[in-house]
Amino acid sequence: YDGIDRAVSTELNAGLQMGFLDDRISVSYKAFSKQTTDIFNAFRAGEKSSTYLWVSIPRTEFFTIDGSLRSFGHELDLDAEILNSGGFRWTAYANVTYNRVLADRISADDKFGMKVGGKLSPTVNIPGEDLFSFYGYKYEDGEIKAGKTILGNPFPKIYGGFGTTFSYAGFNLDLAFDGAAL
Repeated sequence: YDGIDRAVSTELNAGLQMGFLDDRISVSYKAFSKQTTDIFNAFRAGEKSSTYLWVSIPRTEFFTIDGSLRSFGHELDLDAEILNSGGFRWTAYANVTYNRVLADRISADDKFGMKVGGKLSPTVNIPGEDLFSFYGYKYEDGEIKAGKTILGNPFPKIYGGFGTTFSYAGFNLDLAFDGAAL
């Protein structure tokens, strides 16, 4: 499309790594922040194509550059070589990551009750809130206590994992466990 530029991202990454006991144990911390502006959005006018007097009237599409996102997070890693003797090696690791993606500026058309593909969307993008937040009503004792409000989002804020590897004579046994928390 003529005259439409790509989104622009500005990113900052920083980290620190430390090793102990001849680097048999290492700890690293990373932080990042990313701002994306001039997000390209496509909007459709009309629910579907229609035909009137043998003339096909297609759904109309138009484009706009409107919106920005901000993402940020932290990561902490711990790696250890527990045993390395006689051809046998045992290592272990653990990590935890915190990550958020927020809508900074979004098209005014993205609000509670927006239709996507002709269906009411269960998500909303509101500046300052997590991207694709679920919305609805809060109930207490069977009664609605407030109007439409943010109930959460589909993305975990915290990821983590741990694992271990046993190696001997060219064979490896890896065990890995991952998880996430909203």
